[in-house]
Amino acid sequence: MSPAPYMPGSYPQSSHGGSGATAAGRTSSWGRGGGEMGAGIGMGAGIGAPATRMGVSRAGVSRAGGAGMSHAGGADSKARPVTSNRAAGFSSRGRPGTSANMAAFDPFRVNKNGGPAGGPGDAPKPEPTPEEQVRDVERAIFALLHESSLATAEGRAAVGLAKAKEAGKRERALLRQREQLGLMESVNLDLTYCVLVNLAHQYRANNMLSEAINTYGVVVKNKTFHQSGRLRVNMGNIYADMGKLSQAIKMYRMALDQLSPQVHRDLRLKVLHNLASTFFRCGQLQDAVTALETIMETLPDHKAAFNLVLCYYALGDKEKMRRTFQRLVNIPHPRIESDPDGATGSGSGGGNGGMSSLMGSTGVIDEGLFSGEDSLRQLARQTAKSIERQTLLAGKLVAASVGPGDPEAIGQAYDWLVEVVRSSPSAAVASELEMAKAVHHLRARDTARAAECLREFERRAGDSAPLAASMAATNLAFLALLENDTEAAATHADAAINRDRYNARAHANRGTAHYLAGEFGNARDMYVEAVSLDAECAEAAFNLGLAYKSLGQLQDALKVFEKLHAMLRGSPEVICNLAELHERMSNIPQALEWYSVLISIVPTDANALAKLGDLHSRLDDQAQALHYYAEAHRYDPSHTDSLAWLAAHYVKCEAYEQAFPLFERLAAQDPKEIQWPLMAASCLRRSGNYPAAMAAYARVHAAWPNSVETLRFLVRMAADVAAKEYPEWQAKLTALEARTENGGSGSGGGNGSAGSNGNGRANGSVSGLVGVGSAGSVAGGLDSAERTMSNLSLRRSSSSTVPGTRAESSNGARSSIYVAKDTTVYREEAEDHNVVDMLP
Repeated sequence: MSPAPYMPGSYPQSSHGGSGATAAGRTSSWGRGGGEMGAGIGMGAGIGAPATRMGVSRAGVSRAGGAGMSHAGGADSKARPVTSNRAAGFSSRGRPGTSANMAAFDPFRVNKNGGPAGGPGDAPKPEPTPEEQVRDVERAIFALLHESSLATAEGRAAVGLAKAKEAGKRERALLRQREQLGLMESVNLDLTYCVLVNLAHQYRANNMLSEAINTYGVVVKNKTFHQSGRLRVNMGNIYADMGKLSQAIKMYRMALDQLSPQVHRDLRLKVLHNLASTFFRCGQLQDAVTALETIMETLPDHKAAFNLVLCYYALGDKEKMRRTFQRLVNIPHPRIESDPDGATGSGSGGGNGGMSSLMGSTGVIDEGLFSGEDSLRQLARQTAKSIERQTLLAGKLVAASVGPGDPEAIGQAYDWLVEVVRSSPSAAVASELEMAKAVHHLRARDTARAAECLREFERRAGDSAPLAASMAATNLAFLALLENDTEAAATHADAAINRDRYNARAHANRGTAHYLAGEFGNARDMYVEAVSLDAECAEAAFNLGLAYKSLGQLQDALKVFEKLHAMLRGSPEVICNLAELHERMSNIPQALEWYSVLISIVPTDANALAKLGDLHSRLDDQAQALHYYAEAHRYDPSHTDSLAWLAAHYVKCEAYEQAFPLFERLAAQDPKEIQWPLMAASCLRRSGNYPAAMAAYARVHAAWPNSVETLRFLVRMAADVAAKEYPEWQAKLTALEARTENGGSGSGGGNGSAGSNGNGRANGSVSGLVGVGSAGSVAGGLDSAERTMSNLSLRRSSSSTVPGTRAESSNGARSSIYVAKDTTVYREEAEDHNVVDMLP
């Protein structure tokens, strides 16, 4: 009989790999009776379709198998149901009771109608729970807080405040929603704290200090906010900005009481700094000293030490000032890592294990990681510069406390300061203190001691410190230029350039020496070199523009001053030169515009106002010209050009009574000029006051006895009134005219140079005043004088202005050459208002 076919799940295999049917009589996990099972199957096979080698027909298996299994199961085992070979519920036409249009299968769970994932057959998304709704609102509030902080950081304070108010409004609405939903036990106090603190910060950023104080008060009064005491520091800062120093001190003290010394040490030190500053502003110097001494005992820093020196200076305690200065210079400086070795050495423990992340696959440190200037290194450098400046200023205070009237004592004090600093971490400030010593002597007008200090410093520095020696030589050149010693200035400037060829101010001083020697081309080249070395050297750029003007290169000078105007907005010197250049280039409208800008900066400058009047007079705008000349005369009653133009204008308008005092003032200001007393006498004659006019002419004749015009006036008036002096004056006039015809002084000669007005024209300019006929001829002469006076041009000062001084030019601006100095001296003198003038 052929073996029965294998059906999965019905016939377990024995331990030998055979089927239960062939292992008849053996005990298996299914129990005994395997032979009977086989018999049953064999009978089934005879009834149904004939069995094949691979299996039997479906009908035979179903009938015979069912009978055999029921017979063999017995009481020992339970029959296992037959498994289907098709998926449950599968139908190509869909399950009964569903839509015929339903998609058969959606493996990506994409809804064609745009509904929730899973197709239209999926259940709809349930409504969010109250907790989920609250969390969504909290996320929106946190997003508003982030946007508010970001807007303030970007400089948009108004936008930040609006966002903060919106966040506060939503947070209050959230509290009401929690109350309605019964979720008050899970209130987010951190969110409320963030909203209020951010709102107060935004109020302060928008300069709404009272609102910020009120908001901070709401936070600090709420006992549920455990860290709110730290906000009293912010409240103290706001009170200090508002000028309420007593309230600020109260808040700082309350903040100190709530800050633990062990946990908040650094924050307590910062609060003590603010408290000491507020005490100093209130004049409570002893309290300020106590706060600063606490800082120095806890964790010394340069800022506290400098403020302590300042307090002792105000108290007049010289000995404590010296001790505090020694403590200041001995405080270690923060390190600035500039190379991989230094960065590796600063690590902890064993060698360069901490640098393993900075090494590449070759095990070499990437040099690019230490190149450039990141924000942390920039902060470290700024801190180092601030420490040097504090040390320098503290040293100056110590030296000044010795006694301002004793140069020897002050020099000894500076020597002691230099010795103390050289043996400390602040050794770099020693050279600055030596320069400060020289500047102090300059401030005291003791140029000899200043030059001696600089020469000694230059000699001691020598080749070991070429930059310091170059700095001293630059200042020596500056002093030589102030004394108008161009040869010594050139020598010192060359020495400074030889020691440091990148010293822009040394090149500027050398160019100034060339300028004073009349070598404008060489001066221009040196100024160009100085500007190329330091584009921010305003002195070199200003002098370069003057050199171009002296060479007649007006377009180049205009470009230089326009660039300088972009650097020094509001500088009257630069604006004045721009206006003058446009005037020389016949660009009158542009010149008027620049002069208008100039008087907006210096509205009381009589020279600028007179220049505007002159330009309007050229444009035949007499009303505007009269206005500006009158303003110039109002601000400077002795301004010659304004007086001359106004007097000529009144003569032209036949207002002789108003013109007479102006001519008298001109005659008093310029006693060597004959035309002013002649014009004053003519005004008296035209107004009908003949006795006074004759007396005025007599005084002019006494001052200028060789003036033909004066004698002719006297003879005519004496003939009209039959004066007794008529024969004498007639004889003098005849003799003087005879000498003139024989090659004498001439009708316009006068007293030679005494009658000259400086522009090559002698007294002949007043010859139109002389009339040989009646009074009508005199009137015609006055008309000629009016034309002469109306064409007067503004006088300009000589170009031999001493460089380095603030000499006033005719246009009212300081257009002289400015001598460059060393960077250090320039900085300190600008801060200490040194006597040496510099560009503003």
